[in-house]
Amino acid sequence: MLRRVNATADQQAKIHAIIEAASKDITPIRTSLRGTHDKLRTLLAAPQIDTAAIEALRAERSAAMDQISRRMTTAMEDAANVLTPDQRQKLAAIDMDRDRHHHHRH
Repeated sequence: MLRRVNATADQQAKIHAIIEAASKDITPIRTSLRGTHDKLRTLLAAPQIDTAAIEALRAERSAAMDQISRRMTTAMEDAANVLTPDQRQKLAAIDMDRDRHHHHRH
């Protein structure tokens, strides 16, 4: 997609570095979330429902998802700042075309 907006090699390298750094930051958070379904299942299958433990698990999961969302948003902002305003407009137009095409398929 970066080629479609005529991003220079330097811009592409900077954006790839931004994406890689965000991915490294997000991976451990996602990994920590993997066991939450099993924990919830165990809590819900218990003889006594521990509402406080279920709420704590929900809050923990919600905080982790928020952390992922914030990191992704920062990465998108950083990547957008690497591009020129014209490139950002072209990228947005490509994204809107893709969304329109996706909606027509369903």
